[in-house]
Amino acid sequence: MLFPKDKLQEIVVALNSIIEKMYEFETKYKSQINQVHPNYFHSA
Repeated sequence: MLFPKDKLQEIVVALNSIIEKMYEFETKYKSQINQVHPNYFHSA
């Protein structure tokens, strides 16, 4: 199934925005993340 190029570009922009927010939250909550038990660190 082929998708319109403009729709795929919208999805790319949305995903990039989500990834950017993830990095912001990772930085903002770094001290809390570092306190997570080692068994759960990667999912935190």
